[in-house]
Amino acid sequence: MGEAYKAVRPPDHPFVSLPERITYLISPEGLIAKAYDPSSATSLEEHSAQLLVDIEELS
Repeated sequence: MGEAYKAVRPPDHPFVSLPERITYLISPEGLIAKAYDPSSATSLEEHSAQLLVDIEELS
């Protein structure tokens, strides 16, 4: 599954069998409009706030 969504961890990662966490914003056409690395946000609130801003911009 991780390969299909480009969420594969490096071979030497301790959790190599688990995919990376990535959030995708899907357009009304069914295409990936944006991809986010949740670990790059300082908090879940920041991550969700950015998603809401981007949803508004794409609407």
